[in-house]
Amino acid sequence: DGTGNFTDSGQALADYRTTSVAVVGVDGDGNPDLVEGDYNQVNRIWTNDGNGVFTALGQTETADNTQAILVADLDNDGNPDLIEGNANEATVVNRNDGTGEFVALQPIGRYQTRALALADIDNDGDDDLVEGNYGEDSRIYLNDGTGRFTQPGVTLGRRNTRAIVAGDIDGDGDIDVITGNYNQPNEVWLNVGFGFLNIGQGWGSYRTYALLLADVDNDGDPDLIEGNYNGQPNRIYLNDGAGNFTDAGQLLGANNTTSLALADIDGDNDPDLIEGNYRQPNRVWLNDGAGVYTDSGQIFPSNYTFSVALGDVDGDGTIDMVEGNYGRPNQVYLNDGSGVFSDSSLRLGGNRLTTVIALADVDNDGDADIISGNYRQANHIWINTGFTFSDDQQMGNYDTVTLAVGDLDRDGDLDFVEGNYNRQANRMWENMTLWP
Repeated sequence: DGTGNFTDSGQALADYRTTSVAVVGVDGDGNPDLVEGDYNQVNRIWTNDGNGVFTALGQTETADNTQAILVADLDNDGNPDLIEGNANEATVVNRNDGTGEFVALQPIGRYQTRALALADIDNDGDDDLVEGNYGEDSRIYLNDGTGRFTQPGVTLGRRNTRAIVAGDIDGDGDIDVITGNYNQPNEVWLNVGFGFLNIGQGWGSYRTYALLLADVDNDGDPDLIEGNYNGQPNRIYLNDGAGNFTDAGQLLGANNTTSLALADIDGDNDPDLIEGNYRQPNRVWLNDGAGVYTDSGQIFPSNYTFSVALGDVDGDGTIDMVEGNYGRPNQVYLNDGSGVFSDSSLRLGGNRLTTVIALADVDNDGDADIISGNYRQANHIWINTGFTFSDDQQMGNYDTVTLAVGDLDRDGDLDFVEGNYNRQANRMWENMTLWP
């Protein structure tokens, strides 16, 4: 109602196995929509009418085992495109036409994809794709600037990779990669201009599900946060500026962590941490400005969370949280500005098997829409129409476990790539909607 009081809109956005969600404006009307990735079901886009009422876009593809979703303007047209990462199927790149209509452009690979990252690997001004595969070689795909990807033969080792992060960790101006591996040491791969070099820096043999790069200690270089599963503590590694990491000695809980998200949630200008846990309460960790984290004491319900995403979904200037839950409705929590979250009562997608969720303005209306990647269900886009979400579009029906969002074709909107498990082709979805 504008004063922080929320009432249930009464919307029940179907009943799927959602594994991932992203909030992004896809249809160019200024409202945040929703993209949903479903397990072994068709992925969906929900468009927001501006009054918080969400409707399915109606676009349906085959069912994928979607494990991850990324949103980014891949073709440089100003619209957010979508990448679906599917298990045992190809990764799929989807182009957004600017109104939230996505067209699958290209299947990429057919591996056990568990993680995706977008970054300008070859320094040509567009987003390239890093694909993390489980038990197979992780791979690099280069973007030609129009959202078309080619594989130059660069691989990042055959590991049980479940997480990927990309960034300039050694300060030389190019993009390096860190792989998070399950029951194997995590590894640093430095970009040497003609490929990637494993520098032999590996640490732990934990059950890593999530990685984040951020300057947590305010010394000007990106540090690493590691999220581990099966009761193993999450850890922080500090960067010396040359890409050498040391364990900070902080043990952040001992939970079934499946997802991590960083943002300044309490307004003190340092990155705080949200920990998404499976069958355990999610937690908020506050940064003191020097990279030391303390538990805020907030405990969320145990919602089988596989993915968390942070962004301003209600337009009040604070960082809110969207929770992607496996077999339970996805939920939105609102921030009061001091880092304290309250349940908004929004429930998105029924009991889908959501494995990954992402926030992005896919319809170019200035607010955060949601993309959910689901396992063996259709992925979905939920359009934000003024803090209500409509199920706008269903995309694919794969084993999606990861998503990457960016303007892949340089047309000004956000496209996305889905990473799929179980040797399903990964796919790129292009945003095809024209701007208003």
